Amino acid sequence: YRTVARMLDRATMLATSTTRISDAWGTLVSSSDRVGILIDVQQPPVSLTLVDAVLDRVTEAGVRPSNIIVWAEDERSLFSAGLALCTDNDGVRILGAESEGFRDGLSRIVLNYCDVLINVSRLRPDRRIGMWGATANQTASVPQVDRLRLLAKQQELPSAAARPSCRTKFRLHLVDALQPAFEPGAQKIPPYWNCGTLLASTDCVAVDVVGRQLLEAKREQVHGVAWPLDPEPVYLKAACE
Repeated sequence: YRTVARMLDRATMLATSTTRISDAWGTLVSSSDRVGILIDVQQPPVSLTLVDAVLDRVTEAGVRPSNIIVWAEDERSLFSAGLALCTDNDGVRILGAESEGFRDGLSRIVLNYCDVLINVSRLRPDRRIGMWGATANQTASVPQVDRLRLLAKQQELPSAAARPSCRTKFRLHLVDALQPAFEPGAQKIPPYWNCGTLLASTDCVAVDVVGRQLLEAKREQVHGVAWPLDPEPVYLKAACE
C-alpha cells in the first residue's frame, strides 16, 4: 500500500503542477464536494490497493465518507471484482450505474449524485477496441445498450467522455499500469509484466496516448518486431480530434 500511495502522491502532484499533496488534492476536490470514483472492474480489475489509496487521499482532503461513491457500470461487475454493493448513507457507498438508473442517456451518479468525478481504469489490450484505458472506461456513464453500441462503433466511443457533465466533472484520470496485460486472452489474468507505472492526467485522451505507447513498446520487445494492437484503437484519433 505504501508504495502505491507514494506513486499516487507523485502522480497527482505532477498532473496538477503542484509540489505538495494537500495542494494537489485541493485543486481536485473540496470538503463540500460529493465525489464519485469510477473504477474499472473488468477482469482483471483495477488494483483495489490503488482504489484504497485514492479513497484515503479524498477523505484527507476533507470530503466526508458519506459524500463518496465508488461505482462502476453494473452490480455484476462489482461483485466479480470482489466488491459488494453498499448503500449505507453513513459511509462510502458502492453502487452500480445500472441499478441507480439513467436520465437523458447518462448515469444519475454522474448527473445527480456527484459534483466531482475521478476515473480509475486499468491499462490493457482489448479484443473489441484495441486498448482499454481512461477514455473507454467512461462508457460506464451511459446505459448498457449505448455502451455496447459505442464499443462496436469505435469512432463514436469518445462521445461518452465528451458529454458536458463528464467533461466538467471528471477532474482526474488515473490509469493502473502497475502490472498491465500486454495481450488479450481468455484467461482471467492474461500475460502481463511488472511495468510498475501509474499514469495520471486531467486529460483522459493524453493519458491514453501515453498508455498506448507503453503497451506497444512492450509488445515490440516481446516479439522482437513491431506488434501493433489489434484492432487498432482508432477511437483515440477521434478523441484527439
